[in-house]
Amino acid sequence: MTAAASMDAIIPDAAQWISVPGKGYADDRASDAVDAFAAMATTPSLNWQRQLIARRFLAAFAGLDEWQRAPIGARLAARVDVRGFVAWWAITARHRVD
Repeated sequence: MTAAASMDAIIPDAAQWISVPGKGYADDRASDAVDAFAAMATTPSLNWQRQLIARRFLAAFAGLDEWQRAPIGARLAARVDVRGFVAWWAITARHRVD
């Protein structure tokens, strides 16, 4: 069993805990962002970690627009890796956030 496969056995696919039609994300932009963020990984375990980070963000906020509307306290309370994903996605998508 590969490292990525064993980690997937421990934490199920986020589509199971983000109950939205399609791939399990609020919109195609979110799905594309998760795929692009994970694709930059250089190892299977890093790919899995990046997917998990993005999924944590989507489970809590669902998208960049929801992030922007969330109270500052909720955004600051997000894990550092999640805030890093938000920064990456906002820059990549050229989406304005404060």
